[in-house]
Amino acid sequence: AQTYALLTGISERERLTIVAAALLHDVGHGPLSHTLEPVFEAEFGINHHIVTRQILRGETIWGDEIRAILRGAGIDVEEVLSLVSGERGEDRLGMLFSGQINIDTLEGITRCRAFAGRRHAYLSAHSIVQKWAMNSDMPCKEFDAFWELKNSVYNVFIGSPKGAALDAIAQAYMRSNRSSFAGSDFMTTERTFRKRHRHL
Repeated sequence: AQTYALLTGISERERLTIVAAALLHDVGHGPLSHTLEPVFEAEFGINHHIVTRQILRGETIWGDEIRAILRGAGIDVEEVLSLVSGERGEDRLGMLFSGQINIDTLEGITRCRAFAGRRHAYLSAHSIVQKWAMNSDMPCKEFDAFWELKNSVYNVFIGSPKGAALDAIAQAYMRSNRSSFAGSDFMTTERTFRKRHRHL
């Protein structure tokens, strides 16, 4: 977000807004992230989008400090929320967060692939965003290469048989032990969550 802002010369207010959105877009994720979120949502009506909104609006124990920092920097919380929620659409800055290729996905997939083992040389998320910011057209060659990388990550890591099996087992465990879980578990750290649910 910072790279894009500096290379495109957007206003200081817009720069601060997109950097804040980039830093805070996943602040509402619960323990074990996407693995258990479908069960939390089905059982307790809670997901990281809802919690992110609550945190940024100061409706949780953590939100007041974040909200105060944003206000102190002159950043509009609702503008940040419109970016991270995708409500802004795909205007010039909204596309950075809500397009099919966005800065979160670029960073997450390239970082995730590094955990999955050796791979051929590939542009970093940072270098793709540099090309994106410096060209009036989308960097199609780089985006095509990214789609191939994303497919690879889903095949060897996220959607691999082992990954899918581990997700299914964790979700089945949570569903079958529903009485030992609470919606408030979503607001804990992974360390606390693991201590509370050792069998999981």
